[in-house]
Amino acid sequence: MLLFAEYPWSTIGPYNEVAQALVCTYNGQLVTYAVRLHVTTDRALTMGRECGGFAKKLGDIPFVIGAKEYRVLAKTRHTIPGWQV
Repeated sequence: MLLFAEYPWSTIGPYNEVAQALVCTYNGQLVTYAVRLHVTTDRALTMGRECGGFAKKLGDIPFVIGAKEYRVLAKTRHTIPGWQV
């Protein structure tokens, strides 16, 4: 499951988010497991981690709206030198 969100207004300010999740079964219950969560601001990252318990990362997430398409390119901002994401 993929989620692309552009929040122009929120209590922590505007930010974009990309979430990748798996739908699975746990103890017979259908659940969603968040695999990767990227956001564009420090506030969104902190609120997601500290209040929601989600391992969010900072990323660049520009949304490009064209005549016939909606494109998103998400990449992690901070990487360890020599590592490719």
